[in-house]
Amino acid sequence: MSEEEDTEVKTAYQYVIDLRERIEETCELAKNELSKVQIRNQKYYNRRTRERKLHVGDSVLLLLPTEQNKLILAWRCPYKLVGTVGEVDYKIKINPCKLKTYHINMLKRYFHRENEQKDVLRNIDKGKQEARITKSTDKSSSVACVLEDEETDEPVAVNDANTLQLYN
Repeated sequence: MSEEEDTEVKTAYQYVIDLRERIEETCELAKNELSKVQIRNQKYYNRRTRERKLHVGDSVLLLLPTEQNKLILAWRCPYKLVGTVGEVDYKIKINPCKLKTYHINMLKRYFHRENEQKDVLRNIDKGKQEARITKSTDKSSSVACVLEDEETDEPVAVNDANTLQLYN
């Protein structure tokens, strides 16, 4: 009886050792496969990525949740970029007393528009009279739509002046 117990113990002990070796080999194989997949995914991701840099003094828009729904994000008014924290984190001046740090993924550079209306001062008659000339560009657009319920051979006349409102 004692010989039978010794063989069972040895086989159980040998089984545990063999199992441990198989687990280590499997873990090594999994690590190698994960590194291959990571390299492949990194190549796909890096094909379209561009490095983004912001500079101190830039105006930026900040991506924040809306007041109605915290799951809906919207770009909020331009803020001033005050400083950097690392390569991708930036300090933003929220109000005169408050600075907050945000990741570059939450920021977008804001470009100020030039005024479409330019005021020009001209001196007439040796500086005695000044005239202000306002130069502006007027833009207008209109949309027309024809709805047909039935097919008829008669042409339908539509008076555009009465149906469409034109805005300057």
